[in-house]
Amino acid sequence: MYDLFEERVKEILDLSAKPSSDSKVMSVHDAVERFIRPGMHFHIGHAYLRPNAAVYEICRQFWGKNPAFTISSLGFISNMVLFVYGNLAKKLITT
Repeated sequence: MYDLFEERVKEILDLSAKPSSDSKVMSVHDAVERFIRPGMHFHIGHAYLRPNAAVYEICRQFWGKNPAFTISSLGFISNMVLFVYGNLAKKLITT
């Protein structure tokens, strides 16, 4: 009985067995290009790590374009000052 269960779980969870044409995996560059638009409001979460790669990529793609983002976060430290320095945000929301 357990062998049948284990085989079925292995069959379902073995993602590397066959590539899917519906894969949502993409580079950070492609994700920002596809999903981030001028005027958007997005939240940059804080835990032990910030999404540094995403912050840098958003800044790279929108630098000098005045996208007027609204950005919320627990604080604007480190690389997040780039949103101010690069004139990328029209509004910053923090605690």
